[in-house]
Amino acid sequence: MTDPKFKEVKKIIFRALLEIFLITSGVLIAVQVNNHNEDIRNNKRIHKELSSLKKELIENKAKFDERQNLRHERLKIVRNNLSELADGVLTDSTLKKLHKGAIYSGVTNPTTGVISSLINTGDLNLIKSDQLKYTLSEWLELLQNLKENEEILWDVNTVFMNYSEKNYPKGEDRLWANFDKLNFNSLRLKFSNDLYYRNILIRQETALLHSIEACQFVYDELNILLTLIEDEVN
Repeated sequence: MTDPKFKEVKKIIFRALLEIFLITSGVLIAVQVNNHNEDIRNNKRIHKELSSLKKELIENKAKFDERQNLRHERLKIVRNNLSELADGVLTDSTLKKLHKGAIYSGVTNPTTGVISSLINTGDLNLIKSDQLKYTLSEWLELLQNLKENEEILWDVNTVFMNYSEKNYPKGEDRLWANFDKLNFNSLRLKFSNDLYYRNILIRQETALLHSIEACQFVYDELNILLTLIEDEVN
């Protein structure tokens, strides 16, 4: 026969093991529920942040379009002037477009509040797509490169403006308002034979090309970002 004391000990051990199992299971279930709830909160938060980021990028895209259009138009005008200078036939219309057109294309200065917040708070790690995380982490550096190119272009345009203002008469339009034929011919002759003026235009052309290239690269990355964000939130 089995010793009654042994049976009692077995019952005690069994109950103890059962309690441990129940407690452990309860803790594990509670942790899983908590983790699940935390995942839901994180998913909602990152979904909201990415939706805000998408809106921010779309607004920035409009800025890029505006600046790029101005730069391409300016580049065409500068190249037409350089071509005519090389041929020795600088025309009135080409010269006037150069000085009357939009000389400054401005600085894009895209907003970066949402991306900066994602990086600074560590919420970037909540994003599932590694490609999206990498592209976002590189975004601010790309914008800094664009800004540097745009600032160089701004400085070159300022040199052009300062030099031009020293050489043409003042009119109602400050640039090309009230030129009579004699003054205009004289001015055209001066610019046609001025090597420094031609060098300024070459610098403008180079700075425009660099800004256009940098902006196009950022623009392409922006479109990639929009696609990746769309995939992430859906």
